[in-house]
Amino acid sequence: MIARLTSVLLALFLAGCASAANFDRLPRIGSSGGPELRVRIAYYPSASGVAYVVRAGEIVVYEFDRSRWSMRTVTTSRANEVLLLASDLTDLDRAQLECGIADGNAVNVEAFVHSRHFAIFASNPDWCPDAGSRRITALLQAIEGAVSTVAEEPAR
Repeated sequence: MIARLTSVLLALFLAGCASAANFDRLPRIGSSGGPELRVRIAYYPSASGVAYVVRAGEIVVYEFDRSRWSMRTVTTSRANEVLLLASDLTDLDRAQLECGIADGNAVNVEAFVHSRHFAIFASNPDWCPDAGSRRITALLQAIEGAVSTVAEEPAR
């Protein structure tokens, strides 16, 4: 039941991402040939979320709060550190990490690194004790640290 609810909420969030935050205009992941990481986080029951697109040297941040979207681009060398951290998650490809907590967040990770594509789903990874969830939490902390410590550029 929790997994189904999480899937429905994540689908609604991602549908909003696609139309409002220009995810529908992004080319297929990996099509540029360079490494890329896409992370989408839906916070429930608050109907808000954030998404990150990480490429070499930059992180694009999309934020949604009820009915309002914002987008900003952060130029930072720490993006490369995030991509390196993501490359260590390839063994979790197709994992669905959950520990039974109903409210919180749903995290969808998709990446193309070292010519390899992988996708991971995690529900409340910051509350779950398993090793995979801890690795996803470390990735999220690295992204948040990278975007919060540098000057921002206006949206393109």
